[in-house]
Amino acid sequence: MTEQKVIAAANVILADLTMLDFQDEAINWADLRCVEARQYAGKDGAWTITVEEADPGAQSFCREIENRLFQCYRIRADVHTEW
Repeated sequence: MTEQKVIAAANVILADLTMLDFQDEAINWADLRCVEARQYAGKDGAWTITVEEADPGAQSFCREIENRLFQCYRIRADVHTEW
């Protein structure tokens, strides 16, 4: 899978999430997007994904994206957020 396809998959998932599921986390829903995907060297094809416009401490938000990426696309990822 290419970097562009992983970013596109993450953005589809982001578009499907709702504010009601993450009321306790600081997220700028208007500008939320995946900006980077890097594949780990030697780690079974896993990816590091960066999502902008969410609090770096939004752990349940990151775990939900990771779970959905695997369930929907079989992409193993570590998701990180930043402003």
